[in-house]
Amino acid sequence: MPKKKPNLPIRRRRIALDRKGALCRIEVDITQTRNFAKYHPDGIKAVFKVIRETSEGEFEEVVLIDNHEPLGFHNHDGLPDNHDSREILCASDYQEAWAIFDKKIKELFP
Repeated sequence: MPKKKPNLPIRRRRIALDRKGALCRIEVDITQTRNFAKYHPDGIKAVFKVIRETSEGEFEEVVLIDNHEPLGFHNHDGLPDNHDSREILCASDYQEAWAIFDKKIKELFP
């Protein structure tokens, strides 16, 4: 049975305290683009992130999963210190990437 066509865009935001009590914003943004080359194969751009407030009142990304060429879906696994470090994910669409993001969320939040 083919997957149900998504009703895009999807934009979700929520605020939560992580396991250490730090304030975090959890964001999911999924949009249809016309850039099929960059967001292969269907032009869907997906960004999943967690942004944490530090003790100094600054904000830092601690989880970032996105998709674009040349990597496809990938996790920025060196955050918050190294944004350029990337781990390619075994995800063929945004639903699979969202499932991986949900597992990361369960690790960070009670």
